[in-house]
Amino acid sequence: MNLMSMVNGLNRMDDTNPFSATAFLLAVKLIDLFNRLYWADSVAVDLQRMGVMARCSSKATITRARDELVERGVLVIVRKGKKGTPTTYRMNDISGYCSKNEQYPGTNPVQNPEQYPGTNPVQNPEQYPVPIIRQDNMQDVTRRNGFEDDDEGDAFSRACAKARTIIPAAYRQSYGENITPAELDRMVIVVANRNLEAVCEQAVRQAAQASPKNRLAYFTALCSDWGSACIRTKDELEEHQMLEAFIRDPHGGDPAEYAARMMAAIQARREKYSR
Repeated sequence: MNLMSMVNGLNRMDDTNPFSATAFLLAVKLIDLFNRLYWADSVAVDLQRMGVMARCSSKATITRARDELVERGVLVIVRKGKKGTPTTYRMNDISGYCSKNEQYPGTNPVQNPEQYPGTNPVQNPEQYPVPIIRQDNMQDVTRRNGFEDDDEGDAFSRACAKARTIIPAAYRQSYGENITPAELDRMVIVVANRNLEAVCEQAVRQAAQASPKNRLAYFTALCSDWGSACIRTKDELEEHQMLEAFIRDPHGGDPAEYAARMMAAIQARREKYSR
């Protein structure tokens, strides 16, 4: 998929059978979101965030707009959300609705590979975890109109604020330079979505020690691994990394035993944090 061809396809669909104004704006914003996330297979977005995207303060209106996109085949609901968990969506490829000349106007795909991000899983490991996009400005008018996940949103805002104070100092100390605003915003979202604010400093330092070509991609993949292991605290991270080290070099012990202990610890944390 490609940003320009997707927008052109949306416009051709609108020419044939017009969308409501809210649904059209929401579709444009979601296409841009998926593009910025390297066309991730699926993305979790709560209704509050959709309301901000579409400049809509009515929960009923934004729900109708979302349902309209689903009915028209622009969006697919991968997994229904519930309290504390946003609904997960997949973006359908609607570029076929535009003409061949509109898909890549005046461009050469060979000369412009940057137009086709997300095609190399090695270069883009961040596309595989399901990103969760929420609105972290809790003073927005949509906050006062009964949108879902209010408690979750408060916790998310606190996590973002904490990560935003920790990451710049750790980045400067690790890389010897200041983090860019774009990198900081992306790292904060990655950390807050996975509840890793207590260990984000360690994530920045470990990414710097690995010296990858793509700092952000390595940081994202590392946070995804820690999030999957339900790590929340420094003690949990130390225990997890110790077991990982023993599995790689058991010092005469049984690697299978250490692997079993790691899985048991992960399961215990899952049960602890799912209550």
